[in-house]
Amino acid sequence: MKANQSALFDAASAIAATATAIDTAFSRGNGRSRQEDRTVEVFPVGDALADTEWQPFVKTVIRVTRRPLLRSAATGLWNQRSEVAIYLSSATDLPAATWAAAIREHWGIENWNHWVRDVTCGEAATTPAYGPCPQFRPQHPPPKRHQQRRPGHLGRRPQP
Repeated sequence: MKANQSALFDAASAIAATATAIDTAFSRGNGRSRQEDRTVEVFPVGDALADTEWQPFVKTVIRVTRRPLLRSAATGLWNQRSEVAIYLSSATDLPAATWAAAIREHWGIENWNHWVRDVTCGEAATTPAYGPCPQFRPQHPPPKRHQQRRPGHLGRRPQP
């Protein structure tokens, strides 16, 4: 969930800040000068959204806290950050480990999708003039006037 739904974001953040988590999962990942600790906490919404338009749809708030340690190659020191993400769901009674796996798989798909779009479409190098994917821009100059087909001409020789 992003902060562009400010009222819902504030309500979900308040639920996660004040309620007691019904389940928690912790995991640690290592790789490429990076260590990341992830804590997934699951909170029931209960009556916290009772008088809102979201009450029939939001049953669970999931808070994911990521604490990555990034090693600087120049100094050899570790820099720590902290990131908190809030997820909402209409599903209930799922353990935190299941939520953690679903969120990690989702981000794996997102990362793969962006990598494919970046590599095959050169999305990071596109310009507004050519649109979202350079493969759709003209690869060759338009045909000269004398090379254009005549109306009704199929571009093949007549059969004898």
